[in-house]
Amino acid sequence: SVLCAMDKRVRGNGLEAAKVIETAVKDTLEAGLVARINLILFYPSTTIEALRVTIDKSVELIQKGAIFDPFTYVEAYRGASILRKGYLIRCKACSVNSSLVMFPDFLELRDPIVRDIARRATGAKPHIDRQVKAQYGIRGNLPSPINTLTLFKSIYLSAGLDVSKIDRAIDD
Repeated sequence: SVLCAMDKRVRGNGLEAAKVIETAVKDTLEAGLVARINLILFYPSTTIEALRVTIDKSVELIQKGAIFDPFTYVEAYRGASILRKGYLIRCKACSVNSSLVMFPDFLELRDPIVRDIARRATGAKPHIDRQVKAQYGIRGNLPSPINTLTLFKSIYLSAGLDVSKIDRAIDD
C-alpha cells in the first residue's frame, strides 16, 4: 500500500492498514463529524490495482460525507526522506535573472502505464469539470466532493475503467 511505501506507521500493512483507516473514517462519520482526508493518488510506486481500490473506497466514503483533498503527484520538497529512495525526479525549468534554472518538481511514477494514465487524466480533468458544471448549472468552483469525483472520473476514463459508480456519486 502507499502508506507502507511511505513508511507511515499505521497498524498492520497493506490491506490490513487500509481497513484500519477505513474503519476510523467511518467511525468519525457515524459520530457526526466530517472526515477530511489527504490522498496521494500517484505515489511513485502506485499500481493500477492500488489506484482502483483507493478510488473505489474513496467514492464510497465521499458518499457517506467524507471530504478528500487529493494530491496527484508527490512533490519533491528539499530534505524530504522520499528523495533518498531512488525515485526519478521530474524537474521544471525556470528563468531566473535571465539564466535557466532547473527546480525539482515532482517524483516520476515507476509504472509507465500508470504514468500515462496520470498524464492523460490530469490533462482531461478541466474538460470533465466543464462538462459537470454545464450539466448541473454550477458557476465558479466545483464543490470539494464533486471536484474530487471529477478527478477520479478523469483517471478512470484514462485507464479505460467503468465510471458509472463515480457518475452516480456525482449525481447524488
